[in-house]
Amino acid sequence: MSHDLRTPLNSILGFLGILSTDTTRNLAAERFQEYGQNIHIAADSLLTLVNDLLDLSRIEAGQFPIHPEEFVLGPLVEETANSSAPVSKPETSGSTVRLRDVTVASDRRAISQILSNLLSNGLKYTDPAGHVSVTLVAATATDRAQIIVSDTGRGIPPDDLLLIFEPYFRGSADIARDISGTGLGLPICKRPAELIDADLQIDSEVSVGTSVSLSLPPDIPPQADAAR
Repeated sequence: MSHDLRTPLNSILGFLGILSTDTTRNLAAERFQEYGQNIHIAADSLLTLVNDLLDLSRIEAGQFPIHPEEFVLGPLVEETANSSAPVSKPETSGSTVRLRDVTVASDRRAISQILSNLLSNGLKYTDPAGHVSVTLVAATATDRAQIIVSDTGRGIPPDDLLLIFEPYFRGSADIARDISGTGLGLPICKRPAELIDADLQIDSEVSVGTSVSLSLPPDIPPQADAAR
């Protein structure tokens, strides 16, 4: 975590130093746009980390109130998916969202936060040539409504699947080295899912991809809402 905080800060300070000193003024003028983009990327990375830390702190402190209401999932899923495409990877921004008229009685904020983190993970671990999709499945007499986020990314080894909900767990050293992140995305998903009585299941195969399903009850039990 110390490294994850210092790296973008050092990048921001370094490029700002180049832009602001007399000795590097000419160089900065020639490469102003490039340095500005680098500062933006570093600041965005830092903001994501700070937001993840604040979200996890609020959740662990019990400051994540649940407000059930009946609503159609489609527009919420579409809005969240459209806002999740990262600037640095525009090739993966065209996530397919298959919408159905699926209505639930749940908490909008909790579902949006879970979905946002799942999409972020899918986009992060999928090559630009790969694919990330979101599918809605309506409830039946025997099955809950589901939001399924699937990707064609590198997949998760079986041993790592046992630890992915542990805060700060990043998997093998090569993953931690090649892909930026904090290991907080899935832990942030887990607690809100529990608060809305949702079931979070992950199926993954190395070099094939990952599918995460969020199964939603028709409504939130009174005790789940009363807990907050």
